[in-house]
Amino acid sequence: MLIKGAHVGLEFQGLDIRKNSNLQKLLDNLNQTAGETPSGDATDDEAAVKVIIDQLDFTGAKATVRSDLLGQIEIDVPNILLRDIGRRENGVVAGEAIRQLMEPLLKVLAGEVAKKSTGVDVDQLKDQAESELKRKFGDSLKKLVN
Repeated sequence: MLIKGAHVGLEFQGLDIRKNSNLQKLLDNLNQTAGETPSGDATDDEAAVKVIIDQLDFTGAKATVRSDLLGQIEIDVPNILLRDIGRRENGVVAGEAIRQLMEPLLKVLAGEVAKKSTGVDVDQLKDQAESELKRKFGDSLKKLVN
């Protein structure tokens, strides 16, 4: 499945996108309703339509971000590639499939907002910190393990 050129609207207040954004609220609602049938009853395997998505490519997306602290900014959303949605479970309901896209989307948007607003690439800092820790403590950790 290919979702190409989507435009995402992200609105949040404060500093924490994961707590105070419209997309987090949507994700929370998906988490609450996961496993319910359209009638609202608990999942009945016979009533729920399940899907398996071998590959989902979310590419070329842009986001308009509105924040009380940042104002409005435009962001190019990094590509997201997901595989085997519902494969392990023998299918998932559509809401669960959407949730599995929303979680990484919210994560990359949080990183891109931080990068755009501060000029700091959080993922790059994390990689540098890991490398430095491995360099400094790698031999010590090897000795402890062996």
